[in-house]
Amino acid sequence: MGNWILKALIQGAISVTPMSEDLNFLFQKYVTHSVKQSKSSLSIRLVWCGKHIEYYRQYSSGQNLPSSALELGTGWLSTVPVGLYLSGIDTIYTVDIHDLRKREVQVDLLNVVTSFTTEELKAKLPTLIESRFDSLREMWRSGQTPEEIFQNVGIRFLIADARHLDLQAGTIPFFVSNTTFEHIPGARLTDILREFHRLATPDAVMSHLIDMSDHYEHFDHSLSVYSFLQHGPLVWRLVNNSLMYQNRLRINDFRAIHQTAGFKIVHEENYIKHAARLDEIKLAAAFREYSREDLIPSSSWMISKPV
Repeated sequence: MGNWILKALIQGAISVTPMSEDLNFLFQKYVTHSVKQSKSSLSIRLVWCGKHIEYYRQYSSGQNLPSSALELGTGWLSTVPVGLYLSGIDTIYTVDIHDLRKREVQVDLLNVVTSFTTEELKAKLPTLIESRFDSLREMWRSGQTPEEIFQNVGIRFLIADARHLDLQAGTIPFFVSNTTFEHIPGARLTDILREFHRLATPDAVMSHLIDMSDHYEHFDHSLSVYSFLQHGPLVWRLVNNSLMYQNRLRINDFRAIHQTAGFKIVHEENYIKHAARLDEIKLAAAFREYSREDLIPSSSWMISKPV
């Protein structure tokens, strides 16, 4: 039995228990070791934050950052919201349908972020405002709790269905997400982007990093980034659980979702390094209908604006 199948079975069993999120946290903490933070693990997300900001500046009407932003998919960590604050954004809404925050993880996050030197952090996040970093370090060293710090720096956690947010229409100029789209069913994602269209200012920018690879490959390197495309719907239903849900949508699907929701894609940065490995598998029937060009991208950075 492959490691990925074992992980799928364990998470599938956990997903039907009453305390599934807490048990999954313990599984990821003690088995997969994916929630412990380090400078290297946080650096990746800080670089992502910097790229979001770079794209905002490139595709908005001015160089100045907006006063507010909205992140879809809070997850375990608040690294990107912290990075947005450190870059000069005053109010950051971060939305998730589940509250996955754990005190020990947020303590880890603040311990690691504040352990960077200014020079180290600026190398990962070129938009860093040094006075904001000094302020964050002082708050942490003074004994403030993570909750107090997040409140003080303008990070607002919304535990809500992102299709129906209690925010005023036409007020959000900047939307970001980080490897979140691939975990949401396509019809629901369309409705979320319709809600974002309602919230967006006329010149808003959306910047979304989408990971279209087989996420079990992250854990079991005997797989390729395309392995899950060989499974028919019956097999995939058996291994695809709510804790590790993957929609298997391809790049043309995400383009269509943006268009249906009222957004025009103005830039794509597609990762196609693994293209040759697509030939190693026999595609399930549903994926034989796609062009090779639509199947190849294993991740994409999509930048869009409201029509």
